[in-house]
Amino acid sequence: MDSRTLRAFRAAFPYTLPILAGYFPLGVACGIYHRSMGMPFFLPVLDTILIFSGATEFLIPGILLSTFAPVETFFLALAVGARHIFYGLSTLDLYRGAGFRKPYLIYSTADEAFSIHCSVTVPPDVDVFSFRLFVNLLDQSYWISSVLLGSILGSFIHFNTEGIEFVLTALFEVMFVSYVLNAREKMSSLTGLSVCILTLIVLKESFILPALVLLTVALLVMRPLLEEKSA
Repeated sequence: MDSRTLRAFRAAFPYTLPILAGYFPLGVACGIYHRSMGMPFFLPVLDTILIFSGATEFLIPGILLSTFAPVETFFLALAVGARHIFYGLSTLDLYRGAGFRKPYLIYSTADEAFSIHCSVTVPPDVDVFSFRLFVNLLDQSYWISSVLLGSILGSFIHFNTEGIEFVLTALFEVMFVSYVLNAREKMSSLTGLSVCILTLIVLKESFILPALVLLTVALLVMRPLLEEKSA
């Protein structure tokens, strides 16, 4: 590893430690859950590589054990992972110029990595795309390793993991507060919070996709003002 690459790794690693703290218990729980449902040892790890959407991965055992319904499964997975569509739109600018690293960056951008990319200012002596590559690579390696450990433990250890999924919720809350405190303009954050609260009150559990659509429209309308404030 040359000095430039090592510098990018050292810059990215500390920012990913909260992700490790969040992924570890949830990934282990995911692996144990798969095994407790009678899934083979390799399936949880295969899921993490092919799907890489934690919420969807928790649904896999139920889907595989239920009646074959490919259309319903497709729309269920789409509803759970639809937020990644909006990440994709954002990364059009975020990953422009990434070269050979771009396909992997697109594939491996999860919620937590996306939060880091949007909130962290990369040091001037560090290559931006190498920094983002290491964030995504570490992010994915944490999840795969945690699920693998859970799959191993699930072969002979059984315990109640109810409520453990709140760890990632707490992680998102910390990242959001950190971003709001450090952002030069807070209008976009307050807009997002307001839209999410409003749609949650009106639509209850099915608020996520409508909230993302409304928020995207609102930010597109507000874009000139936001760019002026952040300039």
